[in-house]
Amino acid sequence: MGISGKALALLAAVMAYAANAQAAPQDYGAVSGEVAVVSDYISRGLSYSDGHAAAQGSITWTDAGGVQGLHVDGWVSSIDFGPGDPAKAELWGTLGYGGDLGPLTYDAGVEYTTYPGAPKALHYGYYNAFASLAAAVGPVSATAAARYTPDYSGATGPAAFFDLTGQVPLPSVFTLEAGLGFTDLQPAAGGTYMYWSAGVAAAWKGFTAAVRYHGADAKACATPCGDRVVFSLAKSF
Repeated sequence: MGISGKALALLAAVMAYAANAQAAPQDYGAVSGEVAVVSDYISRGLSYSDGHAAAQGSITWTDAGGVQGLHVDGWVSSIDFGPGDPAKAELWGTLGYGGDLGPLTYDAGVEYTTYPGAPKALHYGYYNAFASLAAAVGPVSATAAARYTPDYSGATGPAAFFDLTGQVPLPSVFTLEAGLGFTDLQPAAGGTYMYWSAGVAAAWKGFTAAVRYHGADAKACATPCGDRVVFSLAKSF
């Protein structure tokens, strides 16, 4: 199943809004965004697009309303949970606050994830709280993040997610990336498992192309999981 028309319409709306918002007075913060196409949408080691390509977009309002450190974010991706599943897109909304703690950078807030097209009876949508710390040693950067929700997607109960990511700049326009994560779900939602990724990205004039390897040791997968290589192309604005 290909990229849904609804998701493409949402991406177009994100681009149009960001283009208009960039003209707003800087006293109210700055708006930026990105659109992307990926060969497979991987979330925490699992394919959320049934192994197919997906269209994605994001928008970020930094120093929202003129409040330094406050940010409001939106994110959308086309999805495919397999034959018969009604959800065609995933939407994230984030309200967070970040700043500096000496050599560290912190960020914390709340997120809401929803799935347009999915009946409310499926309880796909959920809230979670998040916190992260980032540090840089010379050109090398690393970020540790944690998320917790009292009731995960499908009304399956509490869940926690932990991620460690790092980036190392390479010569020219290239960056080496790596990530390691742990998911703590209830047995009904798949139980606990680890996931990992590694890849290289190249950024040039607002475009970023990347190839990444993803793996996971999940034992029960409702969507495709296991080792896979994903290609992506993104444009920031």
